[in-house]
Amino acid sequence: MNDEEQQPEPIETLHALLGSPEAEAALQDLLQRLIVLHQHGAIDTLFETVLLLHSMRSALTDQIVDRGAKLTEELLTLADDDGLREILRMLPRALREAQDGAAAKSGGLFT
Repeated sequence: MNDEEQQPEPIETLHALLGSPEAEAALQDLLQRLIVLHQHGAIDTLFETVLLLHSMRSALTDQIVDRGAKLTEELLTLADDDGLREILRMLPRALREAQDGAAAKSGGLFT
């Protein structure tokens, strides 16, 4: 590779990318949000969550995956049941009636 074919240095590339007004605005927004996350301790929480997810993924065994697949299959089979569909169709009305009944029995806080 001769001098004419050399790739630009990473710093030069970064400088060229960051030279635009859009990049400057994006970086300012990113830094402001990063500061807010830091002030609220959310960065620590974010990384702890990532580590937890990574640990959970690493801890999964084939047996756990198999059980999860079987459970998913059972749930899908159950969701296809006509009786369950009828119960789910009636559920919102039953919940409203129960809520209305409880509200009617309750005289309020000061009665």
